[in-house]
Amino acid sequence: MKPATFGLLAGLTVVVVGGAWYASRSGSDGAGASTLPTRLFPEFAKRVNDVASVEIEKGSEHVTLVKKDNLWTLANRGGYPVDFEKVKKAVMDVSNLEVLEAKTKNPAQYDKLDLQDPKEGAPSTRLTLKDAGGANLAALIVGKSNWGGKASVYVRKLDDAQSYLCQGELRLEAGPTTWIKKDVLKLDRERIRAVEVAHADGETLRIQKQLPEDVDFAVLDIPPTRELASAGVAGQLGSVLTWVSVDDVAPLAEVGFDGLSVTTATFRTFDGLVIELRLADKDGKSYAAMKASWEEPPARPAPSESQPASAASAKLKSADAVRQEIEELNRAHGAWVYVLPSFKATSITKRMNDMLAPLPDPAAPIDEGQPNALPPGHTADDGHDH
Repeated sequence: MKPATFGLLAGLTVVVVGGAWYASRSGSDGAGASTLPTRLFPEFAKRVNDVASVEIEKGSEHVTLVKKDNLWTLANRGGYPVDFEKVKKAVMDVSNLEVLEAKTKNPAQYDKLDLQDPKEGAPSTRLTLKDAGGANLAALIVGKSNWGGKASVYVRKLDDAQSYLCQGELRLEAGPTTWIKKDVLKLDRERIRAVEVAHADGETLRIQKQLPEDVDFAVLDIPPTRELASAGVAGQLGSVLTWVSVDDVAPLAEVGFDGLSVTTATFRTFDGLVIELRLADKDGKSYAAMKASWEEPPARPAPSESQPASAASAKLKSADAVRQEIEELNRAHGAWVYVLPSFKATSITKRMNDMLAPLPDPAAPIDEGQPNALPPGHTADDGHDH
């Protein structure tokens, strides 16, 4: 996750027309004429790069986004990096709010527009943008939105009783998990050479491929009396790191694995990358911690003109590139524990029995009480009455 600041917004900053004020219109509650600004926060467009924190409150939810060392983070999750594009959009959407009409300034009428104070349990949202010194750059209550035609939204400034209908949109998520970057790992399937899943009870499942272009993973240590369910049964485990998206995150220090039943899944690639996942269930959630390391990979034959490198082999990285990848993975993920979707945790914590065809049911014993059972004293070749 690369650092990003609102300096990237410079080319997107809306130019506010100096002194742009236009004729007044009456509010919906019959208020007298008032002068309307072109934009809700005319001066804010000049200071979008000064935004250092974003606070969102809705009902019981409260999100605080903070810029730290040129990186936007989620205070609610111990400073985990957030999706910068979402932060940028929220800031620019505030900057771009264009006033269309003055509405009520009577607090008794706020509920019609969902503009009550959100602390009262209303469906409204409080949004506060601050600079590095903690001073408010823009603070407002966000109410109902209209999505027909051009998007519009009812708002009021936090320090002003007057409400407005503004052209623009403010899609604000108050849940902390909606701000984190959930796609944490994407690894080409062709790179995976071997996987070992070691369970807390001592059972170990191992699968491997000989070549990057091999379609199926071989399952090792199959019991002599059992058979695989299918040739490609291990493919799900071998492909599980092609896309890892998480539900939530917490600092590693807050989610200890001590005393838990831990499964360790180790993935080795053809180019030297090793990813170790430690997984454990706690409080009804599946947690995973990630660590990357280097291991000298098996020698690969050099491609020749008669036998060029396969498309699968072309996805492998050089040793220097893998070592850089390891540094980036550990820097991004080493201090965190992720909450995995249940299907992803199940896909990783496979056992040998998941790879094998089911055992046949034992033959059912003959029930002498069945109608076709022979009575005592008769044989199958008996051709006459007794």
